[in-house]
Amino acid sequence: QAGVDCADAWYAQRAHEDVVLTIRGRHRVKVDPGKVNIMWIISHPDRIPEDEYADYDHIAVASDIYAEELRERGLPSVSVLHQATDATLFFDDPERDRKPAALFVGNSRREYRTMVKWCVQKKVPLELYGGGWDGVLPDEMLRGVSIANADLPDYYGSHLLLLNDHWDSMRMNGFLSNRLFDG
Repeated sequence: QAGVDCADAWYAQRAHEDVVLTIRGRHRVKVDPGKVNIMWIISHPDRIPEDEYADYDHIAVASDIYAEELRERGLPSVSVLHQATDATLFFDDPERDRKPAALFVGNSRREYRTMVKWCVQKKVPLELYGGGWDGVLPDEMLRGVSIANADLPDYYGSHLLLLNDHWDSMRMNGFLSNRLFDG
């Protein structure tokens, strides 16, 4: 049996699992030392304090480069576990018409995201879905604030180019974001 506890409900219920897989995001969680604890690092490796690794029995890392770095630092149990996609949802359809534009799905994060900036500078046709872009980009590039997860495969497959960018710490440490696999 498996259960999913999101960050907002992590401590809300006592579960009876033997193994806990923590998908390490931006914040540390308190683990139960009576269970087998596995951390899966998919982003923000720079936010993990050195002492946190000792809380876990195994560390899975979505980066070959960072996994090797952790091994070199002496962590005893490290493996590579890249992110993935559901190939029944995200697949190439050669019959599909594609818009002659790039697609970017993401919020501005109060910054001018690199891939978006390059498209604007090079005058690459761009369709953008995300929040916080008002006043940053021309209105004709903004298509909406979000896309429902169920609709992402259609949007991704209907553009000639799917854009993605990373946090600097992810890029420098070889982390591949999930959007690359979906694309």
